[in-house]
Amino acid sequence: MLDTNEKITFTPHTSGQGQTQSYTEHSLDTNSKSFMLMPIAVVGVGRSGTTLLMAHLARDERILFDRTYAFETRLLSYIAKFSQTLPVVPLYKPEMTIRAMSPSLTERQPICLGTGTRSTDLRFSDTQLLRTVWNSISISSLENNRNALWYAEKTSLWVPLFLQDKLPVITIFIFRDPKDIFLSQIAFSEKIDTNAFQANDGALKLVYELSCIFEEFLAQEQAENSIVIKYEDLVKEPEKVLTLLQDSIGWKPSDALKQDFYDKHRTTKDPGSSIERWKSEEISSKELFYLDSVPTEMMEYFNYSPSNPAITNRLWKIDLTEDQNPHFRVDNADLSIESGRSLRIVSTAAATSIVVNRGERTLGKTAEVWLCIGQSCHNTFALYWRHSDQSFSDDRVIVAQREDLKHTNILRFKVGEHPGWSEQFAELFISGWHQAGVEEQQPSFVRWIKFIPESEGVNHQ
Repeated sequence: MLDTNEKITFTPHTSGQGQTQSYTEHSLDTNSKSFMLMPIAVVGVGRSGTTLLMAHLARDERILFDRTYAFETRLLSYIAKFSQTLPVVPLYKPEMTIRAMSPSLTERQPICLGTGTRSTDLRFSDTQLLRTVWNSISISSLENNRNALWYAEKTSLWVPLFLQDKLPVITIFIFRDPKDIFLSQIAFSEKIDTNAFQANDGALKLVYELSCIFEEFLAQEQAENSIVIKYEDLVKEPEKVLTLLQDSIGWKPSDALKQDFYDKHRTTKDPGSSIERWKSEEISSKELFYLDSVPTEMMEYFNYSPSNPAITNRLWKIDLTEDQNPHFRVDNADLSIESGRSLRIVSTAAATSIVVNRGERTLGKTAEVWLCIGQSCHNTFALYWRHSDQSFSDDRVIVAQREDLKHTNILRFKVGEHPGWSEQFAELFISGWHQAGVEEQQPSFVRWIKFIPESEGVNHQ
């Protein structure tokens, strides 16, 4: 029987260039009953290059996954969701059993058996359940491939975050110019007649998803089990990216890249044409505004060019790590800067809040206010605002909730939908309250606040 308290480790080694550590040797013998395949989670929005990357991973026979196009059989995600939800809610309620079996179950909805219910004789944790099931699958997989070491899957961001303190997991983040992603999503949607992509709901939804992934990547950037790939490099300089995979995870191709899927997948004549396609294809000025102005940190990090650099000035970003910034203060808290990227807040009183002072800053019509927050003991946040002649009031408030207290979230306060919202506010403040059972003195880590304007369009420069 699997010892679920046993620590599962991998032996790292340093590449010849003395660069990143890699997980190329399994510290557990494949003949051991405790053997587990190491998950490789490929994280990126649709049409960012995840399919091309999976095709390259498929060239190493030791990396297992369903090699049927579009490489989207999500066994690991299913098991993670099963392990995450099963220990949470009482199974004895008939309606919960129905919801547990329902194919329409929402992604983060808790479902089944938990402590403190009538089923008190059964005790297990999500970690025990996950590792036991994954061990069983890993051992069975060796019957077909004795050399198997890894399992790769395109996943949503929550999957590797859920796994990381339960199983060793490698996360490969892949990014692409947001404008090219938008065009590719729209073109592919038309090609296969689907509305599944974020771009079909507008560019703002797409850049929100990209921003969430990018901010979590920044939080993990120095982790030895985190890899970042730029789509443009994968297309133009594949050997550079493949060398990175060799050095970091020990990827060894045994076959050439199979490209029979490309006709089904492509929306340009060849991969090279998919780079900077925004320069020759039309994007509406409204969508282009969001694609260029909102994910500015990602654009700068990967050296993506905006269509018009002047538009970034329309978005007001308050960097909460800036010392002596006159536009914000934090009340009732001890503050420190964490790793140069986050403001660490420890409450000293119940009324801890981030207070924003507009001062002389002029704001155009605002659609949303975003707060980037990392680990926190708060799960619900409220944004209040007031004019200079007003007090804060419950008729001028918007509430937002976060799902995961341990990892980076971007909270969206859709102020533009509130009838009482005004860009002429004198002050606004954001405060949170604690989830039941969470210690109040745990620190919170915040990074920035953005005022997302209503799109006024943009012209190419």
